Amino acid sequence: MKVSDNFRNHSSGITKVFYAFSAGKPKMILSARGPNLELSSLLRYAPGNTPYLSPNVGDRTNAQLQRGEWHLVEYVIRSSSSPGVPDGSKQWWLDGVLVGDYSGLDTHHAGESLSWDSVQWNTIWGGVGDEVTEEDGDMFWWASHFYAAGRKR
Repeated sequence: MKVSDNFRNHSSGITKVFYAFSAGKPKMILSARGPNLELSSLLRYAPGNTPYLSPNVGDRTNAQLQRGEWHLVEYVIRSSSSPGVPDGSKQWWLDGVLVGDYSGLDTHHAGESLSWDSVQWNTIWGGVGDEVTEEDGDMFWWASHFYAAGRKR
C-alpha cells in the first residue's frame, strides 16, 4: 500500500484500512493510528470488545507508514477454535518486519460461525467531526496487489 505525501490523519487519529468479516460483522480491522500512521489492529464485535492493539514487537517506529512510499503489509488472523475459547490470534508485518503479535484472543460469541465471510479493502478516514479541507488537497491510499487465502482450522 502507499499513502499520499500530503495525507494527514483524522483528528480522531484513526484511518481504518482493511477488514475481515465474520458472522456478518467486521471483526478484525487493520488501521493507521496517530500522526505517524502507526499500523495497528482492532478486534471488534467479539467478547470483551478488545480495544485497539498497538504494535508490540520490536521498535514501534518500524510500524509507521512512510508517506509517499510503497509498503508491503501482511496480516494473518486466526479465529478461536470455538466461542469462549481464547485461542485466536493475529499478527501483522510491515515491509517484512513483524510489528504486531497477539494471541489468546476470544473472537466469537456463542452461536456465531467461526469462519471468515469476506475481506475488504475500504479506507475510512476517521470518525465523527473533522473534514478534509481545500488546503489538504486530495489525499489517497493506493493498493497494488491484494491477496487473501484461508483454510479450515
